[in-house]
Amino acid sequence: KKSTKIFILAALSIGLMYICFGFTTTSIALVIFGTIHIISKSIHEESYAIMLHNASKKTDVNKNIGLSLTFMNIGWMIGPLLTAFILYKADFSIAFFIAALSIILGAYIAYSLRIHEKLVIKKKLDKNIKKNFIDFFKHKELRKGYIMSTVEHMWWTIVYIYLPLSLIPRGIQSQDIALILAFIVIPLVLFDYPMSMISR
Repeated sequence: KKSTKIFILAALSIGLMYICFGFTTTSIALVIFGTIHIISKSIHEESYAIMLHNASKKTDVNKNIGLSLTFMNIGWMIGPLLTAFILYKADFSIAFFIAALSIILGAYIAYSLRIHEKLVIKKKLDKNIKKNFIDFFKHKELRKGYIMSTVEHMWWTIVYIYLPLSLIPRGIQSQDIALILAFIVIPLVLFDYPMSMISR
């Protein structure tokens, strides 16, 4: 239940940061809002993972993760396409406002469906933070998962931040860059779910 509430609060925080991005005019403010956004996004993803695990049968975890990743990747494909369309008609501030509205609407839907009242906690968590931290780094599989997750986030940081920054000086329009980012995730949309089924 707490994970769902954290999920909703993190979504609201992300939405607020998108609104801030739309009005940001200084690099310092951008760094501050960007840092808060990254923290909120991490909390949002982790709480979602806990919710998904609690909502899944043990035999369906991989299947549900695959489905979830597929739909997320579809979102990552549709998002840049919509951004490209918006940028042809308006500016970045409108794009950020629509993104904020979308995620806040999603948080409202999650709350209105009372998901936090329906999830069943399958395992009681140890509240000893120090012990959990030490155990995490002692566990080989958890360390491996953490490293893989870190590498993945580094890769997408390069794709979604540094790739556009390297293309803009070459004269490529923002709308065209958004289209490039949309097409990049097509392989993930096609193969995430089949690969999750193979790993069952």
